[in-house]
Amino acid sequence: MNDPHSEDNTTVSIPNYLLFILVALPAFILRYYLFTLHPPLWLDEAMLALNINARNFLELVKPLDYDQGAPLGYLWLVKLATMIFGENEFGLRAISLISGGLSLFLLSTFSAKVNGIAGRFFAVAAIAISFPIISYSVQVKQYSLDLFITLLIYLVAETFFRETEPSKNYFRLGLFGAIVPWFSHPSVFSLAGLGIVLLLNNYKTEKRKGKGALLLALAAWVSSFIILYLLQYRGLANNNTLTNYWAEYFMPFSAQTPGWIYDRIAELLRMPGGLSAKIPYWVVVLLFVGGATTLWQRKNRWVVLFSISFLLTIIASALEKYPFGGRLALFLLPGMMICLGASLDLFVIFTRRYQLIRTVIAFVAAFYFLSGSLWVTIENSINPKNTENITQTMQFLEDNYRSGDVIYLYHFSVPVFEYYAEEFGLENATLIKGSDHSQGADGYDREIRALAGENRVWFLFSHLVDDEYIGEAESIIQVVGDIGNVRKTFIQPGTAISLYLYDLSPN
Repeated sequence: MNDPHSEDNTTVSIPNYLLFILVALPAFILRYYLFTLHPPLWLDEAMLALNINARNFLELVKPLDYDQGAPLGYLWLVKLATMIFGENEFGLRAISLISGGLSLFLLSTFSAKVNGIAGRFFAVAAIAISFPIISYSVQVKQYSLDLFITLLIYLVAETFFRETEPSKNYFRLGLFGAIVPWFSHPSVFSLAGLGIVLLLNNYKTEKRKGKGALLLALAAWVSSFIILYLLQYRGLANNNTLTNYWAEYFMPFSAQTPGWIYDRIAELLRMPGGLSAKIPYWVVVLLFVGGATTLWQRKNRWVVLFSISFLLTIIASALEKYPFGGRLALFLLPGMMICLGASLDLFVIFTRRYQLIRTVIAFVAAFYFLSGSLWVTIENSINPKNTENITQTMQFLEDNYRSGDVIYLYHFSVPVFEYYAEEFGLENATLIKGSDHSQGADGYDREIRALAGENRVWFLFSHLVDDEYIGEAESIIQVVGDIGNVRKTFIQPGTAISLYLYDLSPN
């Protein structure tokens, strides 16, 4: 079997810059286009944005309000961006956009070092057109930076793996590994993989001075992590609200463990990975494992790094310290797509016969795997979703608000309302901030009945994105209807937002 990077390989070649121009560059242009639309912040963005806008750099070290968690470096970068561009959607999202664009460049560069033509195209295209990944490039969330930092670690690792005297750069490696965890929480998994690979491959062959330099570099990593753990990680890991929210992504210790891992891998590749739902789960997982095995057989040191980081993430999930799945595992997707790409490469390079035909077939397979993701991205780019676009509702409220009115905010509406209140002249309005009574509906009943006697009470609901939240809103409105009469209703089309004005005064 030929190595796709060996000198005598006869497979079709493609310049890396051409792959970037044809795939990565259009994907960045799409990200920039969606960025320029400036959609209003949704719930999670608003919760993080309120923390960033209200605090100085030192105060961002303290636990964030609304049970939010983000790397300190990311928070500081966004704070700096808002000081430059303003405390608005542009300033808050600039770091995510830059990270998303640079990630495409890094992936194009790195995949050329690992994959052949088919695998390289697949890995870059999968990340480039996945709409969840695109959306995180234009949101006030850290996941786009996680992706960038992970790929940066991969490239740094590849540089060290190829150096004949890596000990000369151990000082810079120590500095690099001490800094990046401050900008990306999951970077510690990739760094741990890199550190273990360096110890396994270099410790026996390095001279005594080189061994000491490597140990000093790794000691710098550990020291930095300990400081960061005491400042932030410990609090996040012990946050019961976050732990409960991510409970399904913590690996169980039971007979269900293998099935759980299988489901999480398949789910990651489907969402946010974007692989077509037409492909059976077992095929997706088999191709991923097969590609990783192929890279192991080629003695590729990066796949050892990736496998260790992958395994450590699962172990952290078993200890309920870091979820294995969802957007928090987004950083694993480039590596997973590279492994899937290696499966396509294997089909192309297995023998020298009919390689051009098999290359064409591999590209067709890649298009098929990604067809669902491409369609979702096209659909959402032509008709962007406005599910949590609250601006029209806020404008209606501003236009119809009277002095003395009371505004009741459903608990998920509080952050977004507070973020936009000043823009719509409602910062001094009388507010009743509803609490989360999802575990006991009687709490909503008490909150509403306490408003009895008011003749103008607005009820604002947003983030009604699933049946549980819709049910809560309906329960609240039912109680309101029992004690008062509706005066106005505003339901913004295409959104999960509704606004009502009720008269709760005695008849």
